[in-house]
Amino acid sequence: MAKRKQTSDRHSYKFLLICESKRPFKTEELALEAADFGMLDHMTLELGVYQCDICNNWHLTRVESIS
Repeated sequence: MAKRKQTSDRHSYKFLLICESKRPFKTEELALEAADFGMLDHMTLELGVYQCDICNNWHLTRVESIS
């Protein structure tokens, strides 16, 4: 009798983190440097940083200006 070929991708699942598509920074200082650089590159952009509750890394976020 022929052995049945198992397809491992059929039942394998990848759990995606909400923050997986965001660039992680290990420290707040590194995130702030990246935010400063991003704002220099795009003068109309305002960026802030926050520590992620999921991965504990730091991420950038757009800051809405109050006019």
